[in-house]
Amino acid sequence: MSDRELLELAAKAAGIVLEYEEATGRYFYRRSPYDLVHNGQSLKVYWNPRDNMGDALQLAVKCEIPLEFYDGMVIAGQGLDEVAEEQGTDPDAATRRAIFRVAVQIYRDWE
Repeated sequence: MSDRELLELAAKAAGIVLEYEEATGRYFYRRSPYDLVHNGQSLKVYWNPRDNMGDALQLAVKCEIPLEFYDGMVIAGQGLDEVAEEQGTDPDAATRRAIFRVAVQIYRDWE
């Protein structure tokens, strides 16, 4: 699967409706149809839980993904949907990856 397809699956798992912006190659969403408007344009919330810790945390909360940290590992999910990632030199990236991978798996399980 492409990166784009994986991001779409993760968003679906969280119930987030994304729009793709061809010009930037980025995904965004509007929190509500009444989002703030600035200079006649709706403010977009760009979304990428693989690269942004806030988006990853939002994904974990919406999908109710439990997280555990010990012995240099981050464990996300539980049961068959559990993912372990070594924290290595970038524990934030490992945490984002683990959350993202579990969210994609959760959506695949629903299909």
